[in-house]
Amino acid sequence: MALSSGLEFKATEASDLDSAICRDKVEYLEGEGAFTFNGRDSFVRLRRPVQDDFTLVFEFRTTSSTGQANCQWFGGCGLVDAESASVAAPVSRRPPRDEAADFGVSIGDGRLMFGIGGPDTTIVSERRYNDGCWHTVVARRRRDTGVFELIVDGMSQGQRLGSRDALAASEFVDIGRVQRGKNHFKGQLRRIFFFGRSLEDLESPSSHSPPPHPSALDPTTCEQRDEDDGDDAAGAAVASTGVAGGEIQDKAEPMTLSCLNVFCRLAAAAGFQLLIIGGWAIDACHGEQTRPHSDVDLCIWAHEREPFELWLTGPCRCRRVERHSMADGTSKTFFVLQSGASGEAMGMRLEAVRPGEIILEGRVWQCRAPMAAVLEGTGFGEKAIYGRRVPVGSLELVVKMQQVWGYHSEDKAVIHKLSLECDPEALSKIECTAKCLDSLSFCRRYRCPFDC
Repeated sequence: MALSSGLEFKATEASDLDSAICRDKVEYLEGEGAFTFNGRDSFVRLRRPVQDDFTLVFEFRTTSSTGQANCQWFGGCGLVDAESASVAAPVSRRPPRDEAADFGVSIGDGRLMFGIGGPDTTIVSERRYNDGCWHTVVARRRRDTGVFELIVDGMSQGQRLGSRDALAASEFVDIGRVQRGKNHFKGQLRRIFFFGRSLEDLESPSSHSPPPHPSALDPTTCEQRDEDDGDDAAGAAVASTGVAGGEIQDKAEPMTLSCLNVFCRLAAAAGFQLLIIGGWAIDACHGEQTRPHSDVDLCIWAHEREPFELWLTGPCRCRRVERHSMADGTSKTFFVLQSGASGEAMGMRLEAVRPGEIILEGRVWQCRAPMAAVLEGTGFGEKAIYGRRVPVGSLELVVKMQQVWGYHSEDKAVIHKLSLECDPEALSKIECTAKCLDSLSFCRRYRCPFDC
């Protein structure tokens, strides 16, 4: 039975494939929750669970360059495919007489493709994704309009207009190959979901609703090991799932280094510049984690706040996303990841009156710093925690902010040690001032498209 969210099928653990019609030479990696396909003859076959409105969500990882690109989807290596198998040869296009009301997602030469048949229409990603990293794919379709869209790592690869028919030409869906039995995928797939509706992004409730206290947000928990750190069970949970027998487990979790690392990488891949501040910035300058962190504080460019919030609401990314505004016009974004870890995004902007400076702003504080204290070239300066790079600006920026607004007594010794390594002249050019204590006014609550 489908869940209230419209979930028709999921594959997040080995037992989820027990209902498959066929599962041939597919290995399950317990530590990563991933299914491995050998690129030769491994695949999974299911009875097709969707045909009208639908959303397909999954993660994949590959280094393979096989499969054709810039063609119809069935010319690539099948990831999730419900082609009607009306063509026996592995061609990238089929004549009109063979076109049918079907669909599929594939990868060819590293490019993602999502296509609808009858007539055949395919979206092809601009960039390649065969870099050996995990990527999140969302393919969604609305039958009433015929519009379908491909989204990779939170970034739309385009929308096209396709058939308005029920896409029921094939009885089955194959995972790991195109359904005609050709073009096998070589790599890993995990967190595979089929939803029987086209999941939308945003809900704007009444601005008169009072803001809930963060402790009452009841985020979900879901542990998933990061491929880079087997000891950190909450690692790659930025896009992890929380469905267990149709129930959501509500429990807050700390922000871990592995989770922070994945979050920063996904945000960078989506084109957002994050500047980490607070406790994690101290640890990055120190080179190791000094204490547990309940959340992460960061800054984003003020003019990118709305696109950033919409990205946060992407499938399987966050449970809660809320924007709060201050009386002086500045805003901050509170978010709870699917892992249960949370964060707050303050704002930053270029100084108009004093060119060459950047202003970072929180609820009751403001920091004015030369660009050299924040930027290195075109990006933010980075420091590493156990080899994992974190964008924090400069040592002097981190130290000055913590000297003025340090909230944790256990950080004082580390801050003092780091201050001895600072350039006094650079430190003196950073101005930190207090603002009038403003009460937060609730501005907007976003609704994530679904709870994983």
